[in-house]
Amino acid sequence: MAISEFKQEKQRPEWVSELEQPEVQASLADLVRKMPEIQKTYQSLEDIVLFAQAFLQDRESIDRLEEKITQYSINEETIKSLVTLMEKLPSIVRVVEQLEELTIFMNSVLKDTESMAYISGMLHEYVDPFVKEGEKGMKLVNEIKKRAEVKHQTYSLLTIMKWLKDPSVQKGLGYVHATLEVLSDNKKSL
Repeated sequence: MAISEFKQEKQRPEWVSELEQPEVQASLADLVRKMPEIQKTYQSLEDIVLFAQAFLQDRESIDRLEEKITQYSINEETIKSLVTLMEKLPSIVRVVEQLEELTIFMNSVLKDTESMAYISGMLHEYVDPFVKEGEKGMKLVNEIKKRAEVKHQTYSLLTIMKWLKDPSVQKGLGYVHATLEVLSDNKKSL
């Protein structure tokens, strides 16, 4: 190194040699490109600080905030309840996991045509007898209605007296009498 170069090197400030490094130059270029973004962020922070200062000077806003905060009473009982809830969280999580597994199982059963056919068959075994009885009852009601509408005759007291001797009428009257007794007893107990 020549003496003149040595003198120039000695006379240059240290930061100049730092600026000559390529990674420093790349960082500075990147920083310059990001300056508008940094300036916007700075302006936003400045706006937030100004808002906070204005809010703190506005006594009415502070009073309203205080009023809202005091509406939520956090006392010893609330804290104990929160601790108890946190202690029970593992149990709650287990229950939720079981419900989730049940939901997954039910979804898979609902999507499985064989399972649905089996369930449908089982339901038909239990429900069909009730449906058949209901159909018989409806047929009977319809037949009675049809016959009553076709026969338009007058009934004498003597005809009614003959009917009263019929065993099916006697049985029917027994049901009517028992029904009236049960209704009367139920009315008394209420």
